[in-house]
Amino acid sequence: MRSLVLRLEGPMQAWGTRGRYSIRDTDAEPSKSGVLGLLGCALGMRRDDQDTLDQLRRLRMAVRVDRPGRIIRDLHTVGAGTFRGEPHSMWGLKDKTVLTQRFYLVDAAFTVAVGGDDNALLDRIAAAVQDPVWPMFLGRRSCVPSEPIFLAVAPTSPEDALRHAPLARGAESRLRVIMDAPAGIAGSPRPDDPIRLASDDRQFAFRQVHECWLDFAPEGGSSSP
Repeated sequence: MRSLVLRLEGPMQAWGTRGRYSIRDTDAEPSKSGVLGLLGCALGMRRDDQDTLDQLRRLRMAVRVDRPGRIIRDLHTVGAGTFRGEPHSMWGLKDKTVLTQRFYLVDAAFTVAVGGDDNALLDRIAAAVQDPVWPMFLGRRSCVPSEPIFLAVAPTSPEDALRHAPLARGAESRLRVIMDAPAGIAGSPRPDDPIRLASDDRQFAFRQVHECWLDFAPEGGSSSP
């Protein structure tokens, strides 16, 4: 197994899994659907490219929370006015302005590893992340990364890759890790496994995740699982 290691860091991030309509949430760490969407942008994957999405879904993912950041709420008004010369309505409310709430993670940094046994796919993704077809963003288009996203390709599982990946600036010595639950270990369900991404038929499944902690020595090496 090999793993692609990424650094997701920026002024703002947003990894919503439950918000709809006027309330757009964010989880405390990157969602699998959000990370696969980021990789899809790098690859130039269109929403109806089901074959590529199915390949990406088979990758295992692990996230290390280097800096948790904090959540803020921003208020947006949408609707009313015109768009391309036509009245702009939201949810059928013509000539009405709708107040929406959008939540963001501020000053957070994550190290993410995605891995599998398809070496050709991982090589393709690694090349694309370094020379993306479309701009990559951290959950929403307004959330741009402040650091290069590509870190390395590691000859190991995502979980082991995070034990040796460099720490982000300001990281503590004890860090939380969220990973796809290994076989035989009970996990917690998260609704962020994208089955379909078509604009008119977006579907998500639950995946089981497991949380643990990693302790790091002062020089940045992992000292315990």
